[in-house]
Amino acid sequence: MTDAEQAAADEAAVEDTIAPWDSELGEEVRAERNSRIAATDWMVLPDSPHQRSLSTRGALWLYREALRNLTKTFASPEDVVWPSEPEV
Repeated sequence: MTDAEQAAADEAAVEDTIAPWDSELGEEVRAERNSRIAATDWMVLPDSPHQRSLSTRGALWLYREALRNLTKTFASPEDVVWPSEPEV
C-alpha cells in the first residue's frame, strides 16, 4: 500500500468513526454528557467536602472520565450506556 493509499484509508477510518456522532442524536448525547459533567464540577473543586475521601475522589474521577470518553467508547450515540453517577 502506498503512502497515499494509507492516508486515504486512515481518513476513511476516521470518517467512519466520526459520522455516527455527527447527527442530531449525537449532538443530544453530547449535550447530556456535558450537562452531567457540569453537574459534578463543584464536587472536584479543592474545597469541596467530597475531596476529603480518596474513594470518593476516585469514583468521581472515573465517572467524569467515562463521560468524557463516550464518543470514543461507543461507536454511535445509539449504543451509549450512561455510567452510573457515584454516590457521594
